[in-house]
Amino acid sequence: SRNSLAMNPNGNAVLLWQNWNFTQWTLNASTYIPGTGWQTPQVLHTSPYAHISPQVAINAQGVAMAVWANVATESSLASLLAVKYVPGQGWQSP
Repeated sequence: SRNSLAMNPNGNAVLLWQNWNFTQWTLNASTYIPGTGWQTPQVLHTSPYAHISPQVAINAQGVAMAVWANVATESSLASLLAVKYVPGQGWQSP
């Protein structure tokens, strides 16, 4: 799948999805905060090739981790990338 959704028992959620803009793939994320709603989407990564199996998980404190595999060229091996989300701090760079 190219989309992933995770929710914790407190109602916080993270949605991860890909988008093709006719020049490159973007891996995007948006967080949901109960009582506030969905936050502005953030681009986590860009690539000329689709992100492989993006997944997201979130714990009870609202800390989330997004992971995916990515290739730099058509013939290269995939690299595993991850970014962490911390409430009040946002997404860290991969």
